[in-house]
Amino acid sequence: TTVSGKVIDELVAIVPKAQIYTSPFLDMTAAESDEKGEFTIRGLSEYSWIWAASNLHAPSRWYPIGDAAGAAKTLTLELGGPAGALRGRVVNEKGEPLEAAAVRIGEKEGYDNNQPETKHNPPPVCCITNKNGEFEARGLRRRETDLAVRMPGYAILKKTVNIYSNNPNAIELTL
Repeated sequence: TTVSGKVIDELVAIVPKAQIYTSPFLDMTAAESDEKGEFTIRGLSEYSWIWAASNLHAPSRWYPIGDAAGAAKTLTLELGGPAGALRGRVVNEKGEPLEAAAVRIGEKEGYDNNQPETKHNPPPVCCITNKNGEFEARGLRRRETDLAVRMPGYAILKKTVNIYSNNPNAIELTL
């Protein structure tokens, strides 16, 4: 299946240089929109999903491809409003950084794979900390939301955070 289309924001302005993602490879950029906000991706499975993200906007909802194999499809991927960002560091009680901790942003919404996604209720965003215990997520919807930090051998940490800027202050999370 071939999918082409354009990426716009909530004001219907084109968005150049937006990253287009497809499943099942959730962490891989399949394409980037050109200066006109347009993109084309070939060879997708009929069971694939597609969405767009940008550092300046909240991500679009996920769109199912859902056509018979080989059919062409045209989509308009609408990004959300101005994006926020969150960065931080995960440490143990001794202040030592924890590498490979999973930080899930958006726990409050109670995301359910069986419910439709919208720009007002996006799916949670997950990050894995680096060797210094650091993580960063950009392109988030600005809002108050919960996050959860998980690491084998530690209790789950849940915290409410306010995502208000694309240049966030760092937070420290202690497991």
